[in-house]
Amino acid sequence: MNNYRLGRHEIDILACHPSKGKNLHVEVQVSVRNVGGWWTRDDPNRGKTFEELTLPQYEERIGRKFRKKFIGEKGEIENKIKEIFGKPYDRCFVVGELHPKYDPENSFVKAWKKYDVEVKRFKEIAQEIDISRDSYGDRARQYMQLIDLFRHAGRQKEATSTPR
Repeated sequence: MNNYRLGRHEIDILACHPSKGKNLHVEVQVSVRNVGGWWTRDDPNRGKTFEELTLPQYEERIGRKFRKKFIGEKGEIENKIKEIFGKPYDRCFVVGELHPKYDPENSFVKAWKKYDVEVKRFKEIAQEIDISRDSYGDRARQYMQLIDLFRHAGRQKEATSTPR
């Protein structure tokens, strides 16, 4: 399930792997430019770089973003996902290239790990499903290849699933 609307919130992806009994809530933040900063409107240190923050301030910033993306203002995102899955689930945050000025890789991954969120780089996912410059030389065609792969996987799933 993707792009599930919940009031003002949107859940990017909910996935399950029935044979492994694994459920997953995925949020995605990928852009053509480097992503980073992760401040919210209520961040007292809005705009400050990693070097200008103490580690606790940086972790608080990530915590606010975690609550916004995975929990909701009043827990509505987390509650809805628990209702849908009916059992525990894992969390994953897919990101594009991080801006090193705001989010050094190791610090970013460690901060999200404190909230039991696995960080995956979009670049790594694209490599796993074999989107390469060998097949298409420009970004637009690589994106179209990605869409085709997801469509193909969806059709295969529909063909092999049994109706309920």
